[in-house]
Amino acid sequence: MSDYFHDFLAQCVESKRIPLKTVKEKGFINRLNGRVRTTNRCSEALHYSRTKNSQVNVGSTESAKIFTEDREILENDTDDSTKLYPKRRIDLGANDQSGCSETTPEENTRGSRFTALQIFEKLGQQKLGFDVMITRYSLVKLLLIPHERVDLSLTLVAFDGQLFIDSERTRSQKTTLGKGVTCGYNFEKLMCRKKETDITTETQKNSQAKNDTEKYISMVKMSLDHVNRKVLVPSEIDALKPAGDSFSSAHQNTDLYDLSEYVELKTFASNSKRSLLSSIIQCYLADTRMMCVGYRDKNNILEYIKKYDIQDLLSESISEDLNLRESLDIWLCFIIEFFVRTTSSMHSRASPQYYKLQVFRGNINLIYRKPRLEDMEDILPKEFFKWRKYRRSASNAI
Repeated sequence: MSDYFHDFLAQCVESKRIPLKTVKEKGFINRLNGRVRTTNRCSEALHYSRTKNSQVNVGSTESAKIFTEDREILENDTDDSTKLYPKRRIDLGANDQSGCSETTPEENTRGSRFTALQIFEKLGQQKLGFDVMITRYSLVKLLLIPHERVDLSLTLVAFDGQLFIDSERTRSQKTTLGKGVTCGYNFEKLMCRKKETDITTETQKNSQAKNDTEKYISMVKMSLDHVNRKVLVPSEIDALKPAGDSFSSAHQNTDLYDLSEYVELKTFASNSKRSLLSSIIQCYLADTRMMCVGYRDKNNILEYIKKYDIQDLLSESISEDLNLRESLDIWLCFIIEFFVRTTSSMHSRASPQYYKLQVFRGNINLIYRKPRLEDMEDILPKEFFKWRKYRRSASNAI
């Protein structure tokens, strides 16, 4: 990284704000980078399933879906191996929403990630090492800031030597599914099969994936070597690649997976780079290598499916000196280091310290604030807080 990186970071930490005018300037990321390239590395720290009854099972793949290309309803493009076409009319906007979750993927992982982390730490009898745990939605928004207009409000909690970051909840948050979300659920149903166990034979069988509240989550640990930080990003996984011809032999529950085994599924109304960018960043954060996109017409009828190699998309140049991956690596290092340094004096406090971040009036502003009592449980669940306090007191006793 350049001297400019460290000088500009020091200015931002002191003022507790990042000026958007500077971030939007042409060549800003290049100035941060200098001549030394840095690569952020990803690995899976743990994975878990959230079942239909909201039970969290760490190390389990029972809620995972298997990616499939059903040849009864899909056929290959004769000229492009990355494209598939439907053999019949498929309405992705069908009104059948039975079983569809009325919460966003962000809401589905909000409480379960703390439960999974607590279970994992109890099993191993040690705290999982990371500097920052941040939701993927929040981090995607932050990484989009140099590229497009972003409205964002985040809550940050410094506690037990770590920083926990989440998007701010609003009490007027919608709980009904929009048409775009419905299309997404229907596309997942089209492209996946669910692993189920046949009780009579005790063998796994494959059935069509259902639109229910089951979720499979991978906790991805990103190592930012240049700033020596580790970031934990809970990522909902749409599908797993099948292993050979047998789904039952694919992915044993206890394994930590190569993240390239995961598949991201999306559906878009138009074929534009702009609509792809946030999805590419999602894949970048989970180190997902394959994204499958269903393109639909104005009536939500599936036109075709395209499979993208994320490595190729991240390798595309965005300036003379940088490709997209390098740009994301640099800005991610900067924004995470800004968070950690700005709140570092509060990390060792016995009680949680709360901050609010807003993209507001031309700046990314970070301010200390006390949340409402009724919001504290949403931000840092009581059971997780009690577990960490117990673990800390037990460690001190030794």
